[in-house]
Amino acid sequence: MSNLDQQVISILETIKNKKEELKESEDINNRKNWMTNCIVNNQEFSNKNLKVMNENDILNFTSFLILKREYQEKAADLLNHSFEIKFNNYSYEDWFQDCKKRLDTIIIKEKMKKFEELEKTAEDLQSDDLKRQKALDKILEQLKQFN
Repeated sequence: MSNLDQQVISILETIKNKKEELKESEDINNRKNWMTNCIVNNQEFSNKNLKVMNENDILNFTSFLILKREYQEKAADLLNHSFEIKFNNYSYEDWFQDCKKRLDTIIIKEKMKKFEELEKTAEDLQSDDLKRQKALDKILEQLKQFN
């Protein structure tokens, strides 16, 4: 086996490990419960679903929430009255948590896509001998199932 094939095998192994780590992160993220109903009802984000927002939408929505919360807290102070500070019947912390969950989902998917592209590129760099060896190894593994 050539030095280049050994490098390709090492790269493919690294990519495989990174994809497994991402899969674990994705599983952990998917197990987190949504804290809100994810439906935003107001003039600026009319009936927008957090679960389909892109990165820029999430950034804008989070910025909006920060300002909205700050203004509500200042208004409560000005009125010298204690209010339950919420947005669409959910706490701001719940909204922030859901925004983070959605952003994590997007980042994981983007990384997974990049690793798949790298994997394809690395596989294309394999020599014909290495490709044949992998095909033979796969056949031998399948034959073991019949014993």
